Amino acid sequence: MKGQADTIGIAMQRALLGELEGTCITRAKSEKIPHEYSTIVGIQESVHEILVNLKEIVLRGNLYGTRNAFICTKGP
Repeated sequence: MKGQADTIGIAMQRALLGELEGTCITRAKSEKIPHEYSTIVGIQESVHEILVNLKEIVLRGNLYGTRNAFICTKGP
């Protein structure tokens, strides 16, 4: 019975999350980084950890559709 409950629960979760609307970061693009498990000189976190942190950012807005945004930084 446990396996059936998990199957139904996962299906319900995906269906409900698919109906949520909101503003979030869906992708990121960086220059000179070959893959997400690379490291950046002078930064302790891996690129993967930075991407996970970007997904946790809470954005508020009433925009619909896809929009582009840019963050430009200069560092060490």
